[in-house]
Amino acid sequence: MKIYLDIYGVLVTMDERPAEHVADFLRFATEHFDCYWLSTHNHGGNNTAVSYLLRTLPKGLEPVLKKIQPTAWWAAKTEAIDWDSDFLWLDDNLSEETDLELAAHGKRTSFVLIDLVNSPNQLDEVRQILASRVAQNKL
Repeated sequence: MKIYLDIYGVLVTMDERPAEHVADFLRFATEHFDCYWLSTHNHGGNNTAVSYLLRTLPKGLEPVLKKIQPTAWWAAKTEAIDWDSDFLWLDDNLSEETDLELAAHGKRTSFVLIDLVNSPNQLDEVRQILASRVAQNKL
């Protein structure tokens, strides 16, 4: 399964503080899944996610961050999604246009709306759900 990751409002709060449980989440996600950046740091083919996060997240995460692959998109983040794959997309914003595109591809349940303001522990909750999936597949 692929995991697409936004940065602002997902891994980093809007005031640029690390989200609660971000290090544990990233370590787990990159160990068990194919992870991809899907953020403004990839708009227009840029790849500045790792350099930005190295200044923002706790020390020691560089090897983890470098496991996350870049994507490229120009008009909409959905341009970078592999619609034929099983994926989760973690983002703090779901526009009506994006919701319609997810529905058209039968992938609405692949989108996870992250709300760090009202659910500061949400990354840990997502990690626990993913750990459950990993455990089920290993049985």
